[in-house]
Amino acid sequence: MGLWIVLLATVILLFVWLLLKQRVYSGILSDAHLMEVAEKFDSVRSFAYRLAEEPLEAAEINPDDPRVDITHSGVVVAYTVRRDGKRYLHHFSVSVAGGYTPPSVGGSLVIYLDSLLGRDPDTVEFGVSNGCVYHGEFAVDADEEQRVHAQPLALPDDIQATRQRCTNIWNHTPFRRVRVPAKG
Repeated sequence: MGLWIVLLATVILLFVWLLLKQRVYSGILSDAHLMEVAEKFDSVRSFAYRLAEEPLEAAEINPDDPRVDITHSGVVVAYTVRRDGKRYLHHFSVSVAGGYTPPSVGGSLVIYLDSLLGRDPDTVEFGVSNGCVYHGEFAVDADEEQRVHAQPLALPDDIQATRQRCTNIWNHTPFRRVRVPAKG
């Protein structure tokens, strides 16, 4: 009899935990939070442009880096730009700080960041790393870099329609597995 009580209590606790997580994750895709993500993304992107010409070592991100910010809901937003010969490599990523980032949340958010940049998703390579961090990356030449740099974010007029469009794109976009090397 005691085993059944322990089992039932475990199932109930698991169910409550899942309900609480669902509430957190659904809040991440709320209208207000998506607008906060856009504000944070604009800020980290401007810092990334300032460091684009720095040596590769400066491209390494650390926790105090201004190219990284976190929303009140715990979403980490990052953006880097670095010069690679005649090209500029743009990299952006999202994850839930200190926890698991469900594919529907991370995938939709990284597609949302791409939409803020006004880029065609077919021109961006998307991936997910072993730490459940969702990535987008694209390369441009020096002429296009000037246009990308000068272009303001494409803030959505209809956030609900944008969220639905991003989710639909995520459902049809391949994400490659990204292996992040361990630090030494």
